[in-house]
Amino acid sequence: MEIQYWADIACPYCYMGITQLQRALKELKIADQTPLKFMSFQLDPTLPTTTDLSMTEYYAKTHQLTKQEAATQIQKIDQLAADIDLPIKMENAIPVNTLTAHRLIKYIESLNDQALLNKAVKRLYQLYFLVFSISLIKLRIS
Repeated sequence: MEIQYWADIACPYCYMGITQLQRALKELKIADQTPLKFMSFQLDPTLPTTTDLSMTEYYAKTHQLTKQEAATQIQKIDQLAADIDLPIKMENAIPVNTLTAHRLIKYIESLNDQALLNKAVKRLYQLYFLVFSISLIKLRIS
């Protein structure tokens, strides 16, 4: 059985969902015989590849919230992830276009190596929600 799922590496709910699905498949001992097919979907294809906009500013703008309301919602998302032992810092993520990441995923998919594909998708989520965050924290400290 193959499971197809639509996701964007900039979507924290997608990250949480696929993480929970992978954990469930492992727990049921069917992960090896259940390939996951990542179907690309961009949450916001109009985003530029670079920006000075913070995630809080972007979230406020796109959800018609104040910055404080956006910050509160982002903290709730971080907590949802923490509740399933998935550390993210969405407020430090950079709201940029994810097309290049989707292209990379499709290239790796063409190599027909499911383990590599799963690892790449996981790493891209980590890059978006953790590594960029760490880089920003280091820049702010310097």
